[in-house]
This record gives sequence, C-alpha cells and structure tokens, in this order.
Amino acid sequence: MPRWQYRSIDLAHLPPRTDELDLLNEAGEVGWELMAITINHVAYLKRAVDAQANAPDDRRARRRQVGVG
Repeated sequence: MPRWQYRSIDLAHLPPRTDELDLLNEAGEVGWELMAITINHVAYLKRAVDAQANAPDDRRARRRQVGVG
C-alpha cells in the first residue's frame, strides 16, 4: 500500500503577478497531484512517498509557493 505525503498551497495569498496555473504545473512536475481546491482557494496536493525519492528537485517550486503545509 502506498504512503502519501501531503501539501497545501494558499492560492488566495500569492504574490502579485503569480500565475496559479504555473505554480500548480511546477508542483506536478515534481510529483505532486492536485486533489482539491476549496472554496477559500486552498489547493491540496499529494504524492507517493516513494515517488519523492525519484522526483526531480522541487526547491524552485517551493520558493514560489505561499502557505505550503
């Protein structure tokens, strides 16, 4: 059974001129899968813990995220 890692991104509090779709695409490139976006604009993502070891470095995507949980 896979183990999961979870993350949240507060899309309502992104810096000006930040494209939320670019941010979500960058997260997807490093193995994150969008699960849901709530009515208050919080995106919830997951990825398999095993996939984390095989994923490219996601430091660039993390720098652009606000409210990462």
